[in-house]
Amino acid sequence: MPWLLVAPAMCIRRSFYALKYSQGSALAITVVVFAVLLGFLGVSVYTGLNSFLQNELQKTTSSVAMAGASAMYDDLTSNVNPAPVRNDTAAVTATTNLFSYIVGNSPPLTAYGAAIQNPGAGGLIQADGSVEVASRLSLSTPFFAPLGINNISVDARSRALPVKMQFGDGTVANAPVEIDPKGVNTGLSNGTAMMQYFDLPYPVIDGPGVDLMVKSALNPANGNNVHGVIIEGCSGLGPTASCYDLTEAVRFPNNQGVLIRQNIKGVGAAIQDRWVAYGQTMYIDMGAVNSLTNFSYNRGVTHISGLRIIDDGIPDQIDPTSATRFLEVQATPPTTLISQIEAYHFAVACPPVPNGCAPPATPLYNGATSLRLPKNSGSVRFRAMP
Repeated sequence: MPWLLVAPAMCIRRSFYALKYSQGSALAITVVVFAVLLGFLGVSVYTGLNSFLQNELQKTTSSVAMAGASAMYDDLTSNVNPAPVRNDTAAVTATTNLFSYIVGNSPPLTAYGAAIQNPGAGGLIQADGSVEVASRLSLSTPFFAPLGINNISVDARSRALPVKMQFGDGTVANAPVEIDPKGVNTGLSNGTAMMQYFDLPYPVIDGPGVDLMVKSALNPANGNNVHGVIIEGCSGLGPTASCYDLTEAVRFPNNQGVLIRQNIKGVGAAIQDRWVAYGQTMYIDMGAVNSLTNFSYNRGVTHISGLRIIDDGIPDQIDPTSATRFLEVQATPPTTLISQIEAYHFAVACPPVPNGCAPPATPLYNGATSLRLPKNSGSVRFRAMP
């Protein structure tokens, strides 16, 4: 019977066609699965890289915003009044220069073209005096090119407000430093009767122009005149701090004060040849030669973590308005009060939203601090510039 011979051949052909069909289906499924896995791999790679670049760009943006805000105020344009004044150009320069430096030394940020999106004073400087930086880089996405996605933008934004660290409010009642040159220490326990020392809650860094302001109180008991003082910046904390004389760098607004080189008692009984500052308001550029004066001061002090203020121990005083120095009329000199101290080149981060920038309301010293505190330490705060 012929049909008995044909049937096996037909079965063989059907099996062959089924095998070919199953092999094609497996190949198609493999291609699809491989494509899906490749897509997941691309998503994983881009997600990780995007997260890394976002973190790097945000850190850079936050750093340059703080740097720009801290450089906004200087006194480099005035010899008569050394008080810090707003300088938008300095803030923009500091911001863009630091951004370029960081990006230039970061291969990932350089490779993906990190750039500031709002350059210039019109973009960086906000109405409230803060510095806001918006930055962006572009991440190429060849894995997503078939979907029409050729790159992903990574954005960062940060805003900072220039502030000053302020001790006291200029009143006798809240004076942060009290020195009794009669030999009885009625102020702090951080020194002797002739000297007071206190730690700073944040180090003061030498910046452009003036860094510190020290203001003597016009004490009515002293005829509204002021004693001569020596101002030292200290590195380290507590009794082991090394202190450097900053007095020679003192400048007075409108020349209402004098610097005198004289022998003083100093700390303890030793006689020392020191610069002494007589004036109500004293500004200090603590680190560099002042190009607007003939001072030879060049200590190279880059940062300090404490201040030491010393009464010169000489029974004389000055009328700040005339810079006239004369001897004390009292047999026992009254207390020397420093009513206010300001430190500049600080900035605080704030939300990148309109009208959202303001200094913190809480004092910088708190009850749990291990630092040696100034008197009335609750008045030590960040304040808005100037």
